[in-house]
Amino acid sequence: MIIPSPQGDLPFGVELRGESVVSDSGVLYETTGDSLHVTGERSATLDFVWRSEAGTITKRFAFRGNRYDLSATVMAASVPSQYRELGVSWIRAATEKDSSAREPIFDRTAFLQGKKLIERQASE
Repeated sequence: MIIPSPQGDLPFGVELRGESVVSDSGVLYETTGDSLHVTGERSATLDFVWRSEAGTITKRFAFRGNRYDLSATVMAASVPSQYRELGVSWIRAATEKDSSAREPIFDRTAFLQGKKLIERQASE
């Protein structure tokens, strides 16, 4: 189950940036299947695909049966040249009432600017 933040934002958002900005906020993605059941040493992927005038965005999630972690990949295809950047956000809401949030969960961001990877503290 995916739970939106108090502002309605969902995790793992995608934006195409350039002359204008196109966001996947509120759009419907198609999936490659109805369900996924992975056990033991097996692994499997699940694709979420959004097709629009701005191109095709694919979010691929890979799961392993014997591990809690997952990996995620974002792919963009058939994107018009007016879009020069792809941005990804991961929203994780933690309120002051959340006693498990004793320290910041995400204390930095990393992004590509051109061909350079930039890393910043969340307070910057």
